[in-house]
Amino acid sequence: MSLGNGNCFFNSVSILLTGKDECATEMRARCALELARNYQAYRDDAVLGKMLPMYKQKRSPSAFIETMTETLDLTEEILQTARDYRYCSFIHMMGMVNALDMCIFSVYPMVSNPCVYRDFMHQLIVPSEQSEERSEPLQIMWSHTSNTNKRGWDPNHFVPCVPASSIVESTKPRSSVQSKLSSFLTEVTTSGSRRKRKMTNQKVPQDTSHEKKVPLTEVNPPMASNVKVPRKEASPASSPSKVPPMSASTTPPQDISSQKASPKKDHRRKYHGSMKYKTKFSSSWTQAYPFIQPVRNDPYSFLCTVCNCTVSCSHQGERDVQRHCESTKHTKTCNALKSQPTVRPQQDPITDKVTTAEVRMALALVKHNASFAMADTISPLVKTIFPDSNIAKSYACARTKTTSIINLALKPHFRSALVEQMKTGPYSLATDGSNDEGISKMNPLTVRVYDVNEGKVQTQLLDTCMSTGATAEILFENINNTLSASDVTWDNCVGISLDNASVNMGKRNSITSRVLNINPSVYVNGCPCHIVHNTAKKAANSLCAVTGFDVEDFLVDLYFWFDKSSKRKAGLEDFCKFCKQEYRKILKHVSTRWLSLLDAVTRALQQYAPLKSYFSSLSEKAPRALRLAKVFEDPMTEVYLYFLQCSLQTFVSFNLYLQREEPLISTLHDRIQSFLRQLGCKFMKVNAMADVEPHDVDWDNADNQKSDIQLEIGLATKGLLLKYLNDGSVSPDQVDTFYSGVKAFYSRAWEYGLEKLPHSDPVLQNASFINFVNRRNDDCSFSQVEFFVQRHPNLLPFADPAHRNALCDEFHEYQLLRAEDIPDCDSRLDALWFHIGKLTCGAGGQRFKLLSQVARLILTLPHSNAEEERVFSLVRKNKTCFRPNLDPDETLGSIITIKLAMAGKQQPVAKMELPPKLLKDAKRATWEYNKSHSSK
Repeated sequence: MSLGNGNCFFNSVSILLTGKDECATEMRARCALELARNYQAYRDDAVLGKMLPMYKQKRSPSAFIETMTETLDLTEEILQTARDYRYCSFIHMMGMVNALDMCIFSVYPMVSNPCVYRDFMHQLIVPSEQSEERSEPLQIMWSHTSNTNKRGWDPNHFVPCVPASSIVESTKPRSSVQSKLSSFLTEVTTSGSRRKRKMTNQKVPQDTSHEKKVPLTEVNPPMASNVKVPRKEASPASSPSKVPPMSASTTPPQDISSQKASPKKDHRRKYHGSMKYKTKFSSSWTQAYPFIQPVRNDPYSFLCTVCNCTVSCSHQGERDVQRHCESTKHTKTCNALKSQPTVRPQQDPITDKVTTAEVRMALALVKHNASFAMADTISPLVKTIFPDSNIAKSYACARTKTTSIINLALKPHFRSALVEQMKTGPYSLATDGSNDEGISKMNPLTVRVYDVNEGKVQTQLLDTCMSTGATAEILFENINNTLSASDVTWDNCVGISLDNASVNMGKRNSITSRVLNINPSVYVNGCPCHIVHNTAKKAANSLCAVTGFDVEDFLVDLYFWFDKSSKRKAGLEDFCKFCKQEYRKILKHVSTRWLSLLDAVTRALQQYAPLKSYFSSLSEKAPRALRLAKVFEDPMTEVYLYFLQCSLQTFVSFNLYLQREEPLISTLHDRIQSFLRQLGCKFMKVNAMADVEPHDVDWDNADNQKSDIQLEIGLATKGLLLKYLNDGSVSPDQVDTFYSGVKAFYSRAWEYGLEKLPHSDPVLQNASFINFVNRRNDDCSFSQVEFFVQRHPNLLPFADPAHRNALCDEFHEYQLLRAEDIPDCDSRLDALWFHIGKLTCGAGGQRFKLLSQVARLILTLPHSNAEEERVFSLVRKNKTCFRPNLDPDETLGSIITIKLAMAGKQQPVAKMELPPKLLKDAKRATWEYNKSHSSK
């Protein structure tokens, strides 16, 4: 152990040669003289190549010596050597080798730090001029006085290294240096203490059977005659002067390894019971004392990494640790460390460029849903394609490293940015359950925030929330635990979007009831996309109940009849050619898909003539074939299909509007009102709906409904129905049944939509003021702004008179804004308010500082649950039959997190800014992965 006082390198050399560090000043002087007299030789690659045989074939040694100095100036570094307590670098090791004419082995620990040239640092350094007799090399190790984090390990200390054989095998003959070193270490071991010994003139008894006293001048080679100076072939006139011999004024320590130890006293235990139990080391102590570590094979002690000593904790446990921290030795060491500089090896600038390339390649694979197995091919491929590129030569990122970068670097990077936004501003949540058939189900939790840097509302994935149950208690607990793990509270939550299942929207035992119990101001949005879809489905069922035509059963039978049979598809293609129509694939209708019904009906009408001919000539007796033949035989089937094609347009148009990614909360109330009025006008008189709210319309009154001729069924449907009625294909009774089914269809749609859609929600009504187009309408007033200020007092603390007056002035000024004042006033609302928030007044401040905060909160509110469906679409695109084992909680969740985060970025992968912390985490990713999987 060497004292860390700035002379630790010369202390280590002195200890290895004499057993004590009192010759450190002389060692520094000799090293300074050597470097000063022959400094030109340390710039010569030929000379340095002799001294560094392990490195001379790799690159220019002199160029690397320049980079390893603190000042990046070799001359200045040599001049600073003469200053006492000046820390040393690799050049001083080389100077000491030639000053002593002894080999030194530079021991550099095997640590995970790719920025250090360990092949250079860990090697044998030999004198520039070889001598015939050479003693064993001195081993000096690069160390650190306190840092135990090997992922970011930088040395700041030198310690002497001694082989174990030189301590244990004390009876074997040794060289003079080994003998003195062994006696010193044996003395320290026997005494049981690591403190420094004072040098005295007292004689210490020792066993001289194997060796004799050796004066200091015999321990070290004669410096005046044997010092070797690194140089090229120099002329006699320029030969350096000799270095004076080492002083022998200090008497070396005596060997007491053979001294007989006094017998230990037999201490009888005085107390019994609990007193005889020892205290074991507890890992919880490291939280308060991070510099202590457990000792292997000794559970009753701890290792102090500051003092580099083992201390017993068996007596009073943590109190023993505290007592050691208060000791004089520990205090002095800590004070010395505060003034100890850190030796920082020069980083290779190409390392960051290689890491950047690896991170960008991982992002590209994620963005394009590519398999990570491609990385196994890309890694050697870039080296072949770009042989002249240093980055390509160092590029090494196969599937394991790519997976580690994605899971341990990219996902935490995007997730931490999202969590920070949730802590500082309003956010909304959305969740939905998957239809997995495994043990665990995915309930992805997405977060909707307003990104002030991008100027838009973004939706990102917070967690996949895997669960084994589907009760409200389990689902809410997963959501709450996810927020708690990120130190995010419910105080900033302004909304949550759920589908309309009772487990989500129930009044008593549901996710909604639990959320409102924590934060009553949260806006709960039942997904209107599901409601509109269910409205169309309920209406179609009412049509079937009256007319007997079940459009869903018809479309399912039609699809599965041709699905797996190439022969049947070929037969249909022949009938298409006969009817002079292009063959088109029959589309599949799924009852849970929002938009599939209209597309399937439209495709059946496009192929109706060939299909009718095909099934009329079909001779098969399969039940499905018989059902289809019967349906196509009825001429009213085509009439029903044309009616559904016309009527479903209203549902699909509104559903597509609700699925937009841009914020629509300010227009949602008007669009719901418009949707209901469109449905009502198809079967009710206009006078019954004029100047009346939808919930006040007496729609069930026959006097307010249209006659059969006035019902809205579409021009194509009317023309076809009239044609079949005139040629006798259908009877008047069938026509009456059809109109009765149409009324039942529209009546049920109106009733269900009026019951389920939030057409009277106060949040939607008051959110309309942020729509720039409606800012001057009569119903746009400051009371709408006050509604949200009162609803969210924590996020909008503007209730005091001063803030209220300032907010009112900003609102009136907003109403007076002209369209010319806002660039792209017809763009998305979040982008528009981003521009409004940046407007400045004459004094240089923000014109709408308070009002823009209210607008950003409103824009964060969800208008549908479509984002969750997009997450499931991403799952299907990535977890395919070729990649069925992607872990939803790790790799699959990381892929979705990154894809959603990148969707909100304006830049492509090649131009994305990668912060230094991300690159640092990427370098550490593989090490973390190997550590976590080392025992698997």
